[in-house]
Amino acid sequence: MCILTDFIYGTYTLLYNVILCIILLNFAFLMYPTVRTAIRKNLTEKWSTLFSFLFLICSALFLVIPFKNQFLLLFPFNFYVTFFGAIWAVIFRITNKLGKNTDEEVNITLLRGLSEVKTQGGNIHLHNFDLKREIHRKILHGLAVLYILGLFLHGVYALLFRYTYACYPHRFSIEEYHNAYISISGFLPVKVGFIGLIMGLLGSFFVQIHMEILRLRSPKTPGILKKVLQETRRVTEVYTFSAHIPLIIGFITSTFFLYIHAIFLPQYGFISLMSACNVIVTASLADATACLIGRKFGKKYWSVNHEKTILGTLCGAIVALLVSSFFIGWFAGVITVTIFMIIDIFSNKIHITDNLFYPLVLSVIYSIFLPLFNPILSENWFFISLLING
Repeated sequence: MCILTDFIYGTYTLLYNVILCIILLNFAFLMYPTVRTAIRKNLTEKWSTLFSFLFLICSALFLVIPFKNQFLLLFPFNFYVTFFGAIWAVIFRITNKLGKNTDEEVNITLLRGLSEVKTQGGNIHLHNFDLKREIHRKILHGLAVLYILGLFLHGVYALLFRYTYACYPHRFSIEEYHNAYISISGFLPVKVGFIGLIMGLLGSFFVQIHMEILRLRSPKTPGILKKVLQETRRVTEVYTFSAHIPLIIGFITSTFFLYIHAIFLPQYGFISLMSACNVIVTASLADATACLIGRKFGKKYWSVNHEKTILGTLCGAIVALLVSSFFIGWFAGVITVTIFMIIDIFSNKIHITDNLFYPLVLSVIYSIFLPLFNPILSENWFFISLLING
């Protein structure tokens, strides 16, 4: 009789990870014409588009590389992510066929603004983009904090696991099933937390990338939430991906990086998990606070960057300090604030959007200082919550 742990960690895990890798590489292939256009036309966001493309390829390859003889996603969780991606693709295509063609009035307005900035000058990121649209845009980005709910869905993972096992009732014994599930969730709860984050991130990426590729390659074709995306685009994003695509790719890559770090240094596994959560929440909330407060109340700008207000940067730094102190301790908060202020102040000197650059830099810096972090949320509390939910 086959051992269930081999079934989970072996052939089926590799199979569905390969399928997920192919899906992500396919999206990278679909992104390539946009990357080529951005570089050929020397667009403002060309480097952001290029590095988003490259990091997506890296993330896809991470799924099929075993780190210390284990993959980042395990069966059956990778199966359900693949299943969701397939179902969403079908739903998306059906809605495209049933919907009416849309006009491109928003695009026309943005393009007119792009021409005006080139001839008259001004802040290209804010032209024809009022505060109301900025609020909607930041609310969309702020929804990223919901990804951390994946940490506490242990009961859902258990149900998925049990349902999958029920499909093989004659192949495995009850003892094998329980031992296998304990090997995943009981002995290494941190793995369940990372798997939850990755499932949420990949699912969200499938939804968002479908809509963006449709917008760029078939501008008149209807799509789910297309109007929302049109209303939250800036002038610089007419021909390239909206900011939420580099943001989600930055989250995926940084989470993979910290997960791999936890695999090789399991004694820092829980802190790595909390660091991944902090990257997501800080990048979403601190940036939104800095932008909205700066646009509404900011009067004085930094001498080295006339697009960022002093008040906005300081308010964003306060949010970064509070969030980071909760997740990974006050020392991490100081590090986070320092990185946030440097990137925010000198964002005009960095040719990569902070939505991608900030999560990546944070994850690398965190991996260096992990032994010095002291999260308020204790490891024991997290483990107990998993047992209760399970």
